[in-house]
Amino acid sequence: MIGRLLVALSLASTAFAAPKLTAEIAGDGSTLTVRRDGEVIIAGEPGLGLSSALFYDCERGRESIGHVLMRDPLPGGGQSYTLVTQGGKTAAIVTIEPGDPYLRIVFRLDDTSQSQRLGLSYRLPTTEHIHGLTERVRDGGDWETWGWKGPVKLDRRGDKVNMWVTPTVSMYTPFYLTSRGYGVFVKTTWPGEYDLCSTDPDVLTLFFEGPQLELHIYPGPTVPDVLDQYTQDTGRPCLPPRWAFGVWRWRDEHKNPDTLYDGSPNPSPYNSQVYEDVMMFEKYNIPCSVYWIDRPWAKGKWGFDDFDPDPDRLPNFDEMVRWLNGKGMEVLLWTAPRVRGERNATAKERGYLAPNSAEILDFTNPEAIRWEKSGFGAIVSRGIAGFKLDRSEEIVPSNPEDIYHDGRSGREVHNLYPYLYAKLYNEGLSERREDFIVLPRAGFAGSQKYAAFWGGDTSSDWQGLRSVVISAQRVGLMGMPVWGSDTGGYQRDPNREVFARWLAVSCFHPIMEVGGNDAHAPWDMAFHPRFDEELIEIYRYYATLHTLLGDYTHTYARTAHESGRPIVRPLFYHFPDDERAWTQWDEWMYGEDILVAAIWTEGKRGREVYLPEGTWVDYWDESRTVTGPTTEYVECPLHKIPIYLREGSRVPVRHKVGGPAAR
Repeated sequence: MIGRLLVALSLASTAFAAPKLTAEIAGDGSTLTVRRDGEVIIAGEPGLGLSSALFYDCERGRESIGHVLMRDPLPGGGQSYTLVTQGGKTAAIVTIEPGDPYLRIVFRLDDTSQSQRLGLSYRLPTTEHIHGLTERVRDGGDWETWGWKGPVKLDRRGDKVNMWVTPTVSMYTPFYLTSRGYGVFVKTTWPGEYDLCSTDPDVLTLFFEGPQLELHIYPGPTVPDVLDQYTQDTGRPCLPPRWAFGVWRWRDEHKNPDTLYDGSPNPSPYNSQVYEDVMMFEKYNIPCSVYWIDRPWAKGKWGFDDFDPDPDRLPNFDEMVRWLNGKGMEVLLWTAPRVRGERNATAKERGYLAPNSAEILDFTNPEAIRWEKSGFGAIVSRGIAGFKLDRSEEIVPSNPEDIYHDGRSGREVHNLYPYLYAKLYNEGLSERREDFIVLPRAGFAGSQKYAAFWGGDTSSDWQGLRSVVISAQRVGLMGMPVWGSDTGGYQRDPNREVFARWLAVSCFHPIMEVGGNDAHAPWDMAFHPRFDEELIEIYRYYATLHTLLGDYTHTYARTAHESGRPIVRPLFYHFPDDERAWTQWDEWMYGEDILVAAIWTEGKRGREVYLPEGTWVDYWDESRTVTGPTTEYVECPLHKIPIYLREGSRVPVRHKVGGPAAR
């Protein structure tokens, strides 16, 4: 007897009346059609050589679904379909359950051993844009961590995407939304792939491993509505404390030489580079609210053994934390899910390590979770306000034979692991203090409940800068709105022009953190002039502006927390009927009232700016207004990028903050 799939549906309530979604499968099994208030939004038709919209991969290859054998009603108005499969060795079961805020479609084979992957293909109008899935500019080809050198675009149409969390630009979610105002979420942690009209310019195809393919279709009908529905389903973004929206300072490695950058002796009892940063910020009136100490900071070769500060690297640690707090700075530390030092032997003895690993913790093991919380809890009690969570997507056992404590294999746990990591640290910190932040570089669907994010090890060049302009917009469309990048890039000291332009871009991202592989300090750069007075002025200007915008940013972070709406918003978010807004990747709205355009090309001292419908006030000359839609050319010396304010808006700051003189 062919089985049925009857799954209880649990839905969160919503404050608005969403459009009604319905779906049906044709009698011959070839099509899956989804309608919103009667209008077709997903036309699931055969594509890529298939004879049906739903398909599966097995040892015999890719096979289609045949005609409907039975159609039975489900409670609540749903339908269960039993279909013939092409191979004839089993049957396909599809259930369609209407609900609020999404339509749930589940596809599986009656004999799950016959399937390796399950998939769906459907046709898109040529004008339909696709957004979401990853923060990466592009998946495949060059490792985009170092800066994608191909075509730069925000739209995913034409891409292929592997849904497998990959270092180090590592935020992924199997969710996308389109310009027709609906969204599709594949509820799974199994790996999958998307062909976004790449092989066939009119066909979107997705397929995933696992025993079933579960789709949540969000009706919209607008992009803000879709994000509200998606985060209602997967979790609202966390709301970091107000101080997180100031300026952050860090170095990739804190050495502790006897002298400061200029050769003068270190007069403090603290790490000389920490002291140098704080004193230079005070001298040049550069605001800073977070000081984050990266690895190495603890004992041991790798610098994070046993959550125990190294007195040689960071002498007088507790006093130093109090000193930084007295300067108005919260202190964060780096960590990774690897167990080193004396704790490693304990983890091995107690069975806390992931399968086939000598140092990676198994975060599906409740005892390992409690033990890790107690481990970092001691350092939190000494004044630490949060952690940068690194490397949760690296060397995690991810093979079928890697069986975790809860019985799942590495194939299913790999994408989930960053989520479990952020959850653990969020919960552990919340047990010890109210105001904290967790900042991983990797994330998956739902991670937004527990963390803000930073954008991985981007290159310190123009490609790296271009990538973060896109990533900041893309992560907001993934339901992960609180984000920042390594200003100036991570890999090495940037050239002065890249650094200056990046400071301006980061000013209009929620997290403005400055640091990287080298000093990233304008008084100690690797290029001429080493002591760069103009860069110091530019640094001070944008750090001050970002700080003055802190309440504004925090207000939109609260909105994101309540509704999933992003802080950094592509132009089309506010201007969906403007086709130009859907293709303008290098401009964005910061909240509702600030429009920013990046300078991302070497030697550029000006650019054309597209202004959508409305009246816009020139930030640099508030006596000047521009009525859109229009395009205008803006002169942009090194200290300046184009910034416009909506007329009548209540942005709490104008340009008169002691900005740098034009060079």
